[in-house]
Amino acid sequence: MTKMIKRLCALVWVGSLTALPLRAMDIFQANEHFQVGQYEQALNDYQQLAELGNAQAFYQLGLMHYQGLGTEADRFKALMWFSLAAEQQFSDAQQVSADILALATEEQGPAIEQVLTAIKARYGMAVVQQKYFPTLKSVPDGYKIEFVDPDGSAASVDFHDKYDINISEALVTTGLSQESASIDYLLLGRPNAVTAQDRNYFAVVDYEIGRDGSVRNPQPLQVNGYIKPALSLLITKRFAQPKFDDQAVSFFQRSYLGMSGYNRAFIRTEQFERFYNGLNRRVKKLKSSSTIDDQYQYAVALMTFPWLTADKHELQGVLARLSTAGHPLAQYELGSLLYREQQDISAAVHWLNEASKAGVTKARYRLGRLLLDSPYVERDEHKALFWFKQAAADTYTPALLGAAEITLLATEPSLQNAEQAGDFLAQVPENEQRNPDYEFLQAMRFYSQPSRDLAKAVDHLRDAISLANTFNWDVTDWEKRLSAWTSNGKVLVTDVDKPAND
Repeated sequence: MTKMIKRLCALVWVGSLTALPLRAMDIFQANEHFQVGQYEQALNDYQQLAELGNAQAFYQLGLMHYQGLGTEADRFKALMWFSLAAEQQFSDAQQVSADILALATEEQGPAIEQVLTAIKARYGMAVVQQKYFPTLKSVPDGYKIEFVDPDGSAASVDFHDKYDINISEALVTTGLSQESASIDYLLLGRPNAVTAQDRNYFAVVDYEIGRDGSVRNPQPLQVNGYIKPALSLLITKRFAQPKFDDQAVSFFQRSYLGMSGYNRAFIRTEQFERFYNGLNRRVKKLKSSSTIDDQYQYAVALMTFPWLTADKHELQGVLARLSTAGHPLAQYELGSLLYREQQDISAAVHWLNEASKAGVTKARYRLGRLLLDSPYVERDEHKALFWFKQAAADTYTPALLGAAEITLLATEPSLQNAEQAGDFLAQVPENEQRNPDYEFLQAMRFYSQPSRDLAKAVDHLRDAISLANTFNWDVTDWEKRLSAWTSNGKVLVTDVDKPAND
C-alpha cells in the first residue's frame, strides 16, 4: 500500500457515543466561523458535526482540506470528506469526489476506492444511524396515538384560550412586552389603554401531553404581548389521555393563543384592520422572495398565524422545500408537524434526525423524548441520554430534566448516577424551577444518593405534589411513594447504607 493510501487510512477521525464535547454547537455557528475566516475554529466545529453525520459538515471539511483552510491542503483527505457527503447526495459532492479521484494514477485508483469503501462501511450513515439515531418499530397499519375520554370516545386536543386580558393593568405592572417577538411588533401598533389593540396578544406554544393528559414542559415560541393569563389556562388544561394500542403514552402538541388562534373572518374585521393589512403586506413580500431566509420567515408567519392561508397544506409544502434545501429549523418544524399529525412517522423522524445533526437544540431534545416515550420508536436510554446531554449544553431546561430523569430512574443500572443528576438539576435556571418534575427529581436525587437524605427527599416530594396539583397533574404514584417514605406525616428512619435503588 502506498504512502498516500496509508495517510488516507490514518486520517479517520470519529468519536464515541460520549466523546462529543458537551457545549452548544450548530451548523450556523460553524458557517459563521468559516465565513469570517476563523478557519481553525470552523474546522473544529465541522468535525464535531461530522461525528453525527452532518452532510454539510462533511462537505465543508472536504473543501477546507482541499483548499488548505485551517489545515494543510491534502486532496486525498478532502476526497474522504467529499465522499462521505456524496453518500448523502449533498450538493455536488459526488461530482467533486469523482473529479478528485480522476487525479489519481491508474495504479492508485483501485486502492483508493477500496479505502473509501472501508471508510464508509465504518463511518458512513448506516453506522452513524445505528450509533446515535432512533430505530423505528414495525407498527401495524392504522395504529395511531389517539386521545380517549374516560367513556372510550375520541376526544379533541385543540385548545382555544378565551381569556380577555385587562391590558391596562398589565401594562402598569409588566411593561409592554416581557417576551421577545419574532413578528415585527410595529405591525400591531403601540397599544394604549382605550383601544381594542390592548388585547392583541399572540403566542405559539409547544408542550408535551403526559400519560395522564396534563400539559408538561410548555415552551412559548413566537410571542408578543402579555400572554401570562392565557398561558396559565393552557398549562392547567387536562386533555384526554393519549393512548396507543390501549396503552397510555405521552405526546407533544402545539397550541395557538390570542390572535394566533383566531379565525380569518374575525381577523379581517374593522377591529383588526391595521394589523391584518400590515401583516399581509409583509407576508406577500416574503412569499414572493427567492431567498431561503425569506422563505423560512414566510413559513414562520404561517406557523404563527395559521389563518393567513386557506390552503392547510401550504405550510407543509414550504417546509418540505426548505428542508430538502437543507434548512435545519425548517427540518425541525417539518419533522414536528409530521409527527404531531401522525402522517408519516418515518419521514418525521428523518427530518428530526437531520435537524439534530445540524445542532438544533429542540430537535435534539425531541429525539431524546422519542427514544424514551414514543410507541413508534425502539426505547434506548443510552441514545436518549446522549441527545439530552447535547441539548442540555445549550442550557435547555427540558433537556436538563430529561438527563436527570435518566441518571436517576434508568432501568439500565450503568446509567444511574445521582451525583451527575444533581449536576444537571443545578443548571436549571431559578426562574424555571417551579416545575413538579424538577421537585420530584430533586426528591429522587436525595433518596438515591449514597448518603441518603430522606428528610430532604420528602420535602421535595411534598413540593412536587403540591405543584402538580396546581397544574392538574395526576399525582397518584407520587402520593404512594410519599406514603412509603413517611408514617403519620413523619419521615421514616431508614438505613442510609441501604442500596439507593431499592
